[in-house]
Amino acid sequence: MADEVEITFNDRDLVAALREFTDTVARKIVRASLRQIASVIQGAIAAAAPRRTGKLADNIAVTTSFSASRGIVKSRVIVRTEGKAGDARNAFYWRFVNFGHRTRPGKHGAQHEVAAQPFVTQAGAQAQNYAADQFFSDLEAGIDRQFTRQA
Repeated sequence: MADEVEITFNDRDLVAALREFTDTVARKIVRASLRQIASVIQGAIAAAAPRRTGKLADNIAVTTSFSASRGIVKSRVIVRTEGKAGDARNAFYWRFVNFGHRTRPGKHGAQHEVAAQPFVTQAGAQAQNYAADQFFSDLEAGIDRQFTRQA
């Protein structure tokens, strides 16, 4: 029975392998996991959005970006607010629905408050625990796949 284990390695090869592994983890595993989590959160927010015309729910989208120089992966759930008020890709009014607002005085001078319907805030708060659990689960599975592929 052996009492000792000897490990030898070439430090250049090890550094190169670790760099490649880090790039793969950041570029593939993390980006895919964050995008999938954001898509689930997007679906939850869109389902919770008040419906009158469906424009608000249709303009909830996911964006994912990767900065190679800084090594940062971002995935965000956004509400599109591009273009003019009548455009199909513009739901600028989501803030008024989510946070509430006051109306302008009308002809009769009446100003009233429109109650908030915090669909984004509530769905986002409910998804935080899911996001953390799912991310670490995806990361663990991705690392396991990467190690078995390199072995």
